[in-house]
Amino acid sequence: MKTLKLFLLTVLISFTITAKAQWASQASGFATNHMVWSISVPSSNVVWASTIDTSFTNISGSYTRTIDGGATWVPSVVTNSTDWLINSLTAVDQNNAWAAMLDINNGGGGIFHTNNGGTSWNQQATTQFAGPDGYPNLIYFWNLNDGIAIGDPNPTGFEIYTTANGGTTGLQLRQLIFLQT
Repeated sequence: MKTLKLFLLTVLISFTITAKAQWASQASGFATNHMVWSISVPSSNVVWASTIDTSFTNISGSYTRTIDGGATWVPSVVTNSTDWLINSLTAVDQNNAWAAMLDINNGGGGIFHTNNGGTSWNQQATTQFAGPDGYPNLIYFWNLNDGIAIGDPNPTGFEIYTTANGGTTGLQLRQLIFLQT
């Protein structure tokens, strides 16, 4: 029995050391401290991560991206996103990403898309996640066309949008309504 316990302890320590060795700390590329808010890993070389300044004084749609497996990270900000926070970020490759963004001053939010690696971002349909009550929590795309966006409830219920065309002609509302008793 003592041999079995020693063997199990050895195996556990081996797994712990192996798991720890697989992680490597990498700089985000920002000049100030940022923490990762959400992350999307579409391939072994491409990673997008939304970030927030740890001082919480500079809220903007900041993110960082690598296309070389983490050797270099390029920080940036979603176009015209002052006082907007990226609540969720999803990417399908090095060029195409979607950000579910929250307007921290007025409530509400929107879905923004880039198809050129973040050089420019465009807000898709402006009627989604209307303030002050609704705002987006999650966005996910399986490929360039098929995606879903989910947000907190506005007065009529949770907002759930789906798209089969990358959101180019707007996301289709699939709203769940929960009645109060």
